Amino acid sequence: MVERPQPGTRPTNRRSLILAAATDLFASRGYEHVSLSDIATEVAVGPSALYRHFPGKEQILVEVVGIVADDFATMLTERSEDPDILTAAAAFALDHRATGVLWEREARHLSPGAYAVVRERIRAARSAFAAAVTAAIPGSDSTAALASLSVILSPSFHRTDLPRPGYERHLAELAHRTLTTQLPAVPAERAAVSPGLRRASTREWLVTAAIQLFSERTYASVSMEDVAAAVGMAPSSLYNHLPNKSDLLLTALTRADGYLQLTLDRILARSADADSALGSLVETYASFAWENPGLVDVLVTEARNLPENDAGLLREEQRQYIGEWVHLLREVHPDLDAATARVTVQAALMMINDMARSPSLHIRPDATQVLGRLGHQVLALCAGRNPCG
Repeated sequence: MVERPQPGTRPTNRRSLILAAATDLFASRGYEHVSLSDIATEVAVGPSALYRHFPGKEQILVEVVGIVADDFATMLTERSEDPDILTAAAAFALDHRATGVLWEREARHLSPGAYAVVRERIRAARSAFAAAVTAAIPGSDSTAALASLSVILSPSFHRTDLPRPGYERHLAELAHRTLTTQLPAVPAERAAVSPGLRRASTREWLVTAAIQLFSERTYASVSMEDVAAAVGMAPSSLYNHLPNKSDLLLTALTRADGYLQLTLDRILARSADADSALGSLVETYASFAWENPGLVDVLVTEARNLPENDAGLLREEQRQYIGEWVHLLREVHPDLDAATARVTVQAALMMINDMARSPSLHIRPDATQVLGRLGHQVLALCAGRNPCG
């Protein structure tokens, strides 16, 4: 957290203090739940004083997201071909732990023009990472390089800590496993995919449309009128099916959680040992994320917008679900302590979540198999259908 200046003082680094305070607040509460007054309080000034440095809250977010992207790209460029580049990247990610959340979640609150500018800075940082690691580790695959970046940034989405510098070394090892995954060649032809059928229920159309809109534009930016328009319905008719936007979000998130819990039970009941159970969980989760990228995105980024009781219940369900993965991983690798195992599981899950939305996988008809293989590699599941290496 930022050390708050004494009231009445004029620190020479006021602008930097504002950006640091905003970074902490946006990452912990979400951009839509932070006011200029909140930021001003953290740096011990009145809200009007912020306008000497920034025209508004959006410009603060532009700077917060853009600066960390630029700094990451600069560090990577300066250390290009450094064989220890993964450890350096992991150290940066832990020193700037909000990076993943800012890039993947908060930047989407920007207006289209501002987001386009920031998105290019993020793309430049991602490209710098891919270039640096593929130069430092010959033979690495560009898709695996992007997956390894997701592993590096995964601590942004959870609070589990490990002692440093061991933490960055462990993240670097997980990223190296990912980076050195032997991925199959891209199949020459894509099989034709039928558009299939859809549910007959109007309520289901609304839930599906809401998930897509929340994923693309954030929950805070979508109105009930937007959801109604997406299915060609008059806004007044929508309320016959769902009373408010929060109910749409709750329906989507409880459905996702319910599916994951049920498949977990089924896999455990059918597995002979922890290795096969965890391998099946990886493959099932990879298929779920690939087939429902919008739903996974909303599950990861928008649960905070539920009413507190519902949000608390969902957080506990997610904690228990991840705990089952951690238990299985420690059965497979008894040398892992609980915290290290949880960091490893979170890295695998966040990598799958990110890569399920990656354009580099959308050209591959075998995308779910690729995701599964990457997940196996992160968890070092070297037996079974997706061997390490």
